Amino acid sequence: MTRTILREDSQIALPQEVVIRLRLEAGDILNVDVEDGKIILSPEEENTWENNPEIKASIERGLKDIEEGRTHGPFDNADDFLKSLKS
Repeated sequence: MTRTILREDSQIALPQEVVIRLRLEAGDILNVDVEDGKIILSPEEENTWENNPEIKASIERGLKDIEEGRTHGPFDNADDFLKSLKS
């Protein structure tokens, strides 16, 4: 078990070994719960397409469009791409 100190501004620093083991990065969201007088920190589940029905459906529609040939390009330059948007 490792220890950390609660600062005056209610912040704590997570031990580096915990950060590495859980593959945490600056900006990650941690859920905070209290159970039986203990503080429980757990990483927020990643918002990946596998666990987000809206993202998953959007990706599946895009893949179906590709399979059915509903695509544009490739383009030789940005002007050709912009022209395709107007047609």
